[in-house]
This record gives sequence, C-alpha cells and structure tokens, in this order.
Amino acid sequence: MKKVFLFLVPVLFFLNEGKAQWNILNSGTPNNLYAVCLTTTTTAYAVGGSGTGGSVTKTIDGGSTWSTITTGSLDCYGVSFPDLNIGYVVGFGGTILKTINAGDTWTPLVSGVYSNLWAVSFPEVNTGYAVGDGGTIIQTTDGVTWHTQVSNTSWSLSSVYFPNILMGYAVGANGTIVRTTNSGATWSDVYTGTTGKLNFVSFPDWNNGYVVGNSGLFLKSTNAGVTWSVQTISAYDLYSVYFTDVNIGYVVTRGGHILKTIDAGASWTPQPSGTGNDLNFIVFENAGLGFTVGDNGTILNTTNGGNVSVDEVQPGTSGLHIYPSPATSAVTLETGQVKGVKMLTVFSSSGKEILAKEMKADLEQLDISAWPCGFYLVKVETTQSALWGKIVKW
Repeated sequence: MKKVFLFLVPVLFFLNEGKAQWNILNSGTPNNLYAVCLTTTTTAYAVGGSGTGGSVTKTIDGGSTWSTITTGSLDCYGVSFPDLNIGYVVGFGGTILKTINAGDTWTPLVSGVYSNLWAVSFPEVNTGYAVGDGGTIIQTTDGVTWHTQVSNTSWSLSSVYFPNILMGYAVGANGTIVRTTNSGATWSDVYTGTTGKLNFVSFPDWNNGYVVGNSGLFLKSTNAGVTWSVQTISAYDLYSVYFTDVNIGYVVTRGGHILKTIDAGASWTPQPSGTGNDLNFIVFENAGLGFTVGDNGTILNTTNGGNVSVDEVQPGTSGLHIYPSPATSAVTLETGQVKGVKMLTVFSSSGKEILAKEMKADLEQLDISAWPCGFYLVKVETTQSALWGKIVKW
C-alpha cells in the first residue's frame, strides 16, 4: 500500500489543476538563480545573475512577492544566513558580500582569491567556509577576514556543508569529496569510486550524508562521510539534494525534474514541477515547507512536502485520456488537442523509468500484459507542455 500511495502523489499535480504539489512563483527577475536560503517560514533569499551582473532576490511573505537587489558584483552563486540579519553571498571571481540588516544593503569583503566561489556554508554566525574553482577553500572566523585552507585537491569544488562546527564536507569534479573533522585545519580526500562530477552535498545529521552529481549520480554515507556507496537514480544531471531527515529527501535536476525518496534513497518518486527550466538548488525549512530555484528566474515552493491527498484524484482532466482503467492487457492513450511529436515516458510506482518512446500520433496503444499489477505514472511531453496520467494494471 505504501508504494501505491507514493505513486499517486505525482499524478495529482496535473490531474487537479490548482492543487499543486509545487507552486510556480513570480520571482520578478529573468536572471538564472543558483541558490536559495530560508531564514524563517516566510523569509527567503535567492541569488543569481545574468552573466553581467549579480542579484539577490528576497521574499518576506512566503514567496507571494519578491524584490530584487542588484549587488553591483558579477554573478552570485551561493548564499548562507547564519541568523536572521547576517548573511553572506559568494560568486564570480572571488566575490563575497555581507549583509547585517537582512539584505537591505550588501558590503563587499576581501576574499583573497580570484577563483569563482560556488558555495558557502556558515555553521556559526562568524565562522564560515566558501569553496570554488581549483580546489579553493577559504575560511573566516570573524565574519570579515578570510584565509585560504589547504584542500588537498586541485579539482573544482561546487558545494560545501558543515553539519557542526568541526565536521565539514566539500564535493566537486572528478568524483571529489574532501572531509575535515577539525574545522578545516586539515582536509582529507575521500575515495568515492566515481570520476563523475559531483554537484551538491547534504547532511541531515552528523552521520548520514548524501551527494548528487551529473548523469544521475547519487552517493550515500552512513558513517560521517568515511565511506560512500554509489548508485545511479536518473538519466539526468542532478544539481541539488536536501534531506529533511535521514529518510526523506529531494533531488532537483537538469530539465526541471524533482524526485522524492522516503526510504533514504533506496527508491525515488518523480514529483511534477510544472517547469522545464533547470532547477539548481533545493532547500526545506521544515518537513513541509521547501523552495527550489533555477534558470530564467524560476522559483517554486511547496508547503506540504509535495504531497496531495489521494481523494483529490480526478482522472481525465489533464488533457491526457487513458482507457480502459483499470486494464489487464492493453491501454489506449489519447492526447486530444495536443498535436505534434510527443515523448512518452512511463514510470513504475517506485519512480523507475520503464518505458520511453516517441509518440507520433494522437492515439497510442500500449501492451501491458507482461507488466506487474499496480499503478504506473505516465508522462507525455512536448516542447511546450507536459501531460500526466496513470495506468492501473489488474
């Protein structure tokens, strides 16, 4: 029963318009957004840039409205607020900006480096770390002055996270994970078993950690990052991961996909996002409230962890008609007014892709006689829209 419920969740988003799992918000900016930070349930900061100038976009009403501040710097890539008023932004060419008044004004700090800084993490209000190209790791202990640490890698680092003041992790190109247990006094390279590009690291507690990367890479540690297991969970590049506890987590990807797990990454269920823009960062304030940001000013939020009641299912209202339902041997898919070449994808209840093909006609018949009984998620995608439905196999 648990798997059936998980499968129904993503179907509900498109079959009942207006009761979305993820809400598309009006950010008011066309800039690509690379990171987002929540300081309360109503206040969040998203940072990004246009390629010629950086920006910080802020909401104080839970995402209903956003205001954008042009920072005067080049693109901004990472943001961290260790308290309600004090925040830091890092970005292009060693940029570091600091605010002490909740983002009203930003002051440049001297980073001492010229490499791009891709991420920043502050485990305490004055102690923070930023990472970037060429294995760069810099630290501050007073919130103002920064000094370089020896990372023991020359590979670019794209993400950094400190679950406590002593333990920290940075990940990057060529399967790189470096780890410290002494506030960065020393960093050690950790064997991962992959040479893929790693994009993001998240630790919901001191022992359990998760890393995602290009080509669907998902890494997991249960011993404080000493060893890592590697699996592939998607065909897409995975850009960010966030776990609200050791079992429940979310991944966002290239092309606007959102995946959710409730079993610590053993299985994943797709959650329709309503966008085809790359999603670059995801974060949650609590088990229900989350934000994700991406290219072209994309900001989405959810207030219930992406979940919708099973009672809200209304088959046939998405524009995709699937019949008969339930079925035993074959089903017909009808797309109605949606014309042109379409891509048909079917997912199992655990979120695994089991079929992908081009759909050239408005009607498509599928032989499901050999499929196990259960529920299947169907996606029909064009260059401009996506339709969702379900197949019930008896």
